[in-house]
Parts: sequence; C-alpha cells; structure tokens
Amino acid sequence: MGTCVRKYSRGSSKKICYGVIPMNNLKEYMKSDVPSYSKKQERELTMSALNMLGEDKYLTICIEELAELNEVITSNTLSKVDYIHTVEEIVDVMFCMDVIKLICGLSNSQLKKKSSKIKKKNVLITSVRNIAKSQQNISKYIRWKKDGYDKAVDALNLLNETIPVLIDFFKIKKKDLEKMRNIKIKRLEERVMYGTLH
Repeated sequence: MGTCVRKYSRGSSKKICYGVIPMNNLKEYMKSDVPSYSKKQERELTMSALNMLGEDKYLTICIEELAELNEVITSNTLSKVDYIHTVEEIVDVMFCMDVIKLICGLSNSQLKKKSSKIKKKNVLITSVRNIAKSQQNISKYIRWKKDGYDKAVDALNLLNETIPVLIDFFKIKKKDLEKMRNIKIKRLEERVMYGTLH
C-alpha cells in the first residue's frame, strides 16, 4: 500500500511505490499506533510542503478541503453519519487554518475568539454557509494578496466559529481529532520525503 509514481529514465519507465499512508483505509489506521508530532515538527513539515507547492497552490488545496467538508456535512444530513470521514475532513480544515495563519503571519491572538453564535437548530445550514463564505474569502486573498489580507482573517474567523460547533454537533472526540491529525502529518511527512506532494 502506498503511493506509486512512474519514474522515466533513458526511454523506459518504472513504477515505484512508497509507503505513504493510504487515505482509503482510515478506519484501520485509527486503530493502529501512529507517532505524534510536536508543534515544531508539524510547522517544519508544513513549511517544507509550502515551499514545494507554493502559497497559491496550497491555498487552492485549502479551498478544496473546505468543499470536501461541506460535502461531508451534506452527506451526513442525507444519510447515516460517517464519523471517520467527518473527523478526517474537519482535521483537514483545521490543518488548512494553520497553513493560512502561517502564510499570512497570523497568530491566534489576532483572530476573534471562538464563539458559538450558531443556533443549535441551524448548525448544519449555517456551517455550510460559513464554509462557503470562507472559500470565497480565501479565493479573494489569492487574487488580491496584500490587499486581500482582511479576507484571509475573515475566513479564519468564520472557521474559528464553525469548526468547534461541528465538532460538538457530530460528537467528535478530542482523541480522534488528535489521532487523525497525526495520521495526516505522517502522510505529509512521507509525501514531502518522497517528493510525491502535488
């Protein structure tokens, strides 16, 4: 299991597979031991990934992650809640929030404190709206850069309000968030190391 890439050399090609954690078997990985990472290690890996991809591409990935979270929220309202997939997408968005803070040079103290203004009966609708608005704001930041700085802050403030409410609504355990984050960081580490980040 892992990521496979095709290496070309002197007119021939060879398929090489690396041991990257596949995301299609997360239930098994959630049961296994995964190393934990310090904030410093996580930051260094994130910076390496940013250097490999560039800010615009990474921010575009963040927009995609927000869309995937909206898709999961919608799916959860239409059918049985997929707990692991929900945890995965929330962790992806939380990681993207950290990336945006890094890119913009923001600290948590510069953002609004988390609040739960979202009314219980409107959690899902308001969350989907806030996530869509965050996507728009990140897109505007990509286009306007320094002039769009406020849009990045707006996106983070909306997500700061929304993510804790979703965690509470879907009854997601803190230990599951931490484990999933470590799985994602391990995967990022391997992809950076093997050069398969794209």
